[in-house]
Amino acid sequence: METVMRFGFLPSTFALIGLALQTVSAQVSDSSETRARAASEISQGVARMEASRQEIVAKNLTLNASEAEAFWPVYREYRFEVGGLQDRNTKLILDYAEVYQAMDAAAAKPLLKEWFSIRKDELKIKDKYRPKLEKVLPADKVLRFFQIDNRLDLAAKMKLAEQVPLVE
Repeated sequence: METVMRFGFLPSTFALIGLALQTVSAQVSDSSETRARAASEISQGVARMEASRQEIVAKNLTLNASEAEAFWPVYREYRFEVGGLQDRNTKLILDYAEVYQAMDAAAAKPLLKEWFSIRKDELKIKDKYRPKLEKVLPADKVLRFFQIDNRLDLAAKMKLAEQVPLVE
């Protein structure tokens, strides 16, 4: 039986991120204060997302007591490491918002390089934790975990993409 995952946390979280992007993009002149405020708003949204994310994983990954005892410390370690990528992604979004209206090839190149670097590092982290998870869970549950994790990532990326304007 397929489990339907609910992402109730996404709309409000990404509304905050969208507001932060608009703030940075519209007020480039007061750059450091505006950037700090936008970064804070994004961080608050990400923190709410993380709390909801663990709840969604718990509801959609059926674990017995011994599996849960072994899984959750590895999960928290994994999400802590992914958090570093979220920090880099936040910085990338803020950097993009600052140059969006005057985007040219010179401004785009470092943004593009960092975007690819983050995506590569994301896959490296997942690959690093796959064997760790396989030590504490059977392979079918590890697969289900990564399916859930991937759906959450895709939903978050899609909502974020709706907030970030395309380069003209």
